[in-house]
Amino acid sequence: MTESDVRRIQDLGVETKFYRKSEMNIEPYGYEMLKKDGRCIFLSGKRCTIYENRPLICRFYPFTMFEADGYMFDVDRSCEGVGEGKVVDERYLSDLIQEAKKTIRKARHACLQSAVTNG
Repeated sequence: MTESDVRRIQDLGVETKFYRKSEMNIEPYGYEMLKKDGRCIFLSGKRCTIYENRPLICRFYPFTMFEADGYMFDVDRSCEGVGEGKVVDERYLSDLIQEAKKTIRKARHACLQSAVTNG
């Protein structure tokens, strides 16, 4: 999850500890969602209890966006919903991509500022 994801969920009044600092350090996802019995703690049955405020990475799922000579995408074919349900329209995906790029830029800027300050 991103830092803004964590803040947005906290703003919902969630008091339960739901995240930890990521050990993988994949920009801009500095935090990991905690799981209970191998599942996201915000799942109730098959429904997300914070759906309208879910993290960026959840909104992309089953797709993953990463940087390699530009932005590349992969799909988690183990997801039961691949090929099912409604088609994601270009506008929705474009908006997600723009949000991800903005989040990545902000994360890089924060890292650079930290390096300059602590350097």
